[in-house]
Amino acid sequence: ATPAATSPTSGKQGAPAAGGAGAAVTGAAGAAEDAQAKVLRVYLVTLDGKWDNHDALGLLDAFETVCGKVPAEAAKDCALTHATWTASDAMIPDDVIVAPGGGKVTVSRLALAHSVRSKATMDGVTGTVRSKRLQHGVMRVVTDWGHKPEVADKILNRMFGATLNVSGVGMTKLTEATTIEDGERFMTFKPRELMLMLEAWSDMPQHMHKVDGLRYVTRRQQGINHPLYGRTTAVSWPTNMDESYQEYMDYSFNDDSYTARHLFIHEKTHFFWGRQWDKKVKHQWEALSKWEREEDTAGGWLTKRATPFVSGYGSRNSPDEDMAESMAAYVLHPNLLQARSQSKYKFFVGTMMQGVRYMEKPDVSFEVKDAKSSYRLPATVRDVSISVVGGPKEDKAVTVKMLLDPGEGWHSPQHVEVSLSGPSSGYHTLKLSPKKGWSPPKGSEGTVLFEAHDTMSRYYENGFWSAKQIKVTDDLSNTRWMMVDQYSWRLYLNNALGTQWAPRYLPQTLALNLTAEADPSTGAVAPVFTATARFQQTGAPLGGSVVGKDAPKTPIWMRLAAHRTESPSSQGLTAAEWASNGAGGSTYPVYGEGECVKDTAWATDGTCTVTFKLAPSHPAGQYYVTMLSLGDVAGNERWQFFTQQPKGVVCCGRVGNQGDDEEPTFVRLAECKGGAKPTVAKPCVMPDTQDPELDVASVTAAVVPAPASAPATAAGKAALLGQAVVKFRARDVGGSGVGTIVYRVMDPQGYSHQGYVQHGNSDTTVFKGDPAAWGEFEAHLDLPEGSPAGEWKVESIQLHDKAGNRRNFQLIELLVFEPL
Repeated sequence: ATPAATSPTSGKQGAPAAGGAGAAVTGAAGAAEDAQAKVLRVYLVTLDGKWDNHDALGLLDAFETVCGKVPAEAAKDCALTHATWTASDAMIPDDVIVAPGGGKVTVSRLALAHSVRSKATMDGVTGTVRSKRLQHGVMRVVTDWGHKPEVADKILNRMFGATLNVSGVGMTKLTEATTIEDGERFMTFKPRELMLMLEAWSDMPQHMHKVDGLRYVTRRQQGINHPLYGRTTAVSWPTNMDESYQEYMDYSFNDDSYTARHLFIHEKTHFFWGRQWDKKVKHQWEALSKWEREEDTAGGWLTKRATPFVSGYGSRNSPDEDMAESMAAYVLHPNLLQARSQSKYKFFVGTMMQGVRYMEKPDVSFEVKDAKSSYRLPATVRDVSISVVGGPKEDKAVTVKMLLDPGEGWHSPQHVEVSLSGPSSGYHTLKLSPKKGWSPPKGSEGTVLFEAHDTMSRYYENGFWSAKQIKVTDDLSNTRWMMVDQYSWRLYLNNALGTQWAPRYLPQTLALNLTAEADPSTGAVAPVFTATARFQQTGAPLGGSVVGKDAPKTPIWMRLAAHRTESPSSQGLTAAEWASNGAGGSTYPVYGEGECVKDTAWATDGTCTVTFKLAPSHPAGQYYVTMLSLGDVAGNERWQFFTQQPKGVVCCGRVGNQGDDEEPTFVRLAECKGGAKPTVAKPCVMPDTQDPELDVASVTAAVVPAPASAPATAAGKAALLGQAVVKFRARDVGGSGVGTIVYRVMDPQGYSHQGYVQHGNSDTTVFKGDPAAWGEFEAHLDLPEGSPAGEWKVESIQLHDKAGNRRNFQLIELLVFEPL
């Protein structure tokens, strides 16, 4: 390990030199006729219009992969009925369109282009190249985009050896060695989640489709944290039983689809690590990042390497997590791993992937030309100093200074971040910025001083506050992760009032009420849910009631969800309704923050209130609070779950300070019937169940000069080279209107830059204007001087509407190179 700045390669892969499209096809004319006949005989597909040899074989291969090659089994497993497929030159969202009734399917020729293996060479290696794009399209058609979970489960079982169905073993038995829960804590996957799983796992090499021990894939109830690991996204249990399982939470899918696909590959890799790869392979991997056993650290591992990682999560935990993060990057963002670590990339190619490599082919891209383009990583930390001032019963003034050594050619230092943890509870984040007007002393020329002046509450737990990792980032999003163990980190809080006792939720006090109010901008009447709960202060004051820079913005947050039900009243749900995937195929629980007020100035008890303002087009159904979290100024937190778990079932051996689940308080939000409109006196909704639309053919991208209003270069900030502008059209024919828009742009180093599009309806509850009309939108991404030169790719655009529906549009095609 060396603290000096290093220079990774640009991460640009050798492009495959492909042979003709028919290079992998033998007996061209006869093969095409056989393919057309077979796709009709086995898969009940008639090809209409112009289909050449390549396209017919591509579709046949996709059906054989997804549904199997045995006619009777394929027709049954994929629930096939006769359909006519037509190929179109147009760009089509998701590459396929199914007409009402399912009898006609239109597929984009873009999905057919690389559907058949073509001969190719890559960096001197002979092989074939193809895409899984058409295969994904067939998956969408036969599963009706995940709305046929029984078909999705058949595909999952046949291709990957896993199942969604745990009825044979039961959740109680499945979790007896892990969390000790029953099925009421779990639900079925949403349709879009199933598609992301199937697509992500099918993108992995064929020899990694099945792995020992991964039998069951489960989904936790909407809107609740994991009982052991809190706000984590997913958990795998590879070694707990012969046929084990994975579990995924809402947090797996609340972001865009890249996060979910990344997680599915990441979690599957844990099973290879725990069940399949031998010690020799693991030791080779550990050596690449100089991982060492360190029992005094969280997780028991430590590395002094700062740069050869694709994420901070992988670098601060263990070689297992490092491998899982790297595997997901290798498949989805191969340039990223190659840029961060050539040795790891070569290890994957030669040892893990049997020579299989990936390339990204964008639908839309733009070129960045920068004479100052830099592939250097951000500065290293040369020195750390910490000062804590304040008496035992006073808030502490904490000053942390870090001397950073940029090294020759370092561009645009931006910020340093350190996450602190108390001796047994609590958290605090320090964010350091460059000190203005600072001149390096003699002997430290070229260094930059970063500092943070912060206040830490007198209620924080007494003792040493630890930090495992220092994260240094520059304006180009280059990141260096350094283990704190390399430096003398001593931050001690002498707090006589320090506490680790979180505030209490008083049992059976949650109430939920439905009202309505008129939107001030549009006059539309929208539903409003108000949740109240009683609390008891057991240690530090609740968040927000004491001045503190890192105190929670609000002392309480809740999540509001809904389930569809035919019941006309606000009563409990049937077991089937409770296990369903919520109020809609692409909607998720609503997050809300609130405030807590004591009964009197000297009381310990009080009432918390959280208000949820929904759109008039939100789903109808039984609404309820899924969980609440109470926090204090010392960073202590306590949760309460609301599920239909039977009384007497105690999760996880009472891990932490979480109480038993309580029965949800249901409030029915009815659908407006017979042309009725919602009123303040009688709330109802006109549900929008359609996802917003993107005109994929309208997406363009270009680099323009930096706007004149851009701020002048400041200390620690790079001058702007220009600005990338992505333009597109979108609409929402369902009626609620386009709201949040998330985009991703990938640079030549493989780093994914995520951002949000600001527009007139970004932050409104009710859409202003005609939601069904095509709207023009623009995403703006600043390009600092030093930005990687080369092709930047528009990776994805995700649209959310005001009713909570969302849809992700992937604009990069993965090409798979397989050596012969």
